[in-house]
Amino acid sequence: MPDSRQLQILLGTIFLGLGAWTLLFPAYVEQIVLQPQHIIGTAASAVFIACFGAQAMLCGTVTFAALFNCCSSSTTRG
Repeated sequence: MPDSRQLQILLGTIFLGLGAWTLLFPAYVEQIVLQPQHIIGTAASAVFIACFGAQAMLCGTVTFAALFNCCSSSTTRG
């Protein structure tokens, strides 16, 4: 079973890869992902989809930078 660091790298890679694809090619992503009746195809819809990709890339970056630890806790018990 993979350890937490390997899972963290895998998760970050997925977010960065798909986020970059969405950020760089928003019109293509819109045509492939959405059903035909929901495709708008305007510059505004491309900006919205690109922003979604930027958010995914930010999440991937945070995933790479964070420390995943099975025993970490934000509260102390005692």
